[in-house]
Amino acid sequence: MIYELWHTASGNMLESFDTEFEALEAVRGYAEANSLALIHELSLSTVTTLPSEIESDRPPTLAGRELVLQAGLMGDTTQPSRMPPHIRVG
Repeated sequence: MIYELWHTASGNMLESFDTEFEALEAVRGYAEANSLALIHELSLSTVTTLPSEIESDRPPTLAGRELVLQAGLMGDTTQPSRMPPHIRVG
């Protein structure tokens, strides 16, 4: 199973990760580099990669408040977001 981090406003996949831990670290990094408001523009989903992985066993896609909570981020989520300069949106 891999974890994919998506920017939902643009429809672009930003990164993929081998573990949920790595994915959530990246989410925290995006929040630090931008603002918590950006997290509301992201979603974290899983993709099965092996035949032995059962689709119904996949964790649910996380977005918005659920992603903020899972990443351990709290605080003001009303500030406007800024994408890191190396990420092109749109």
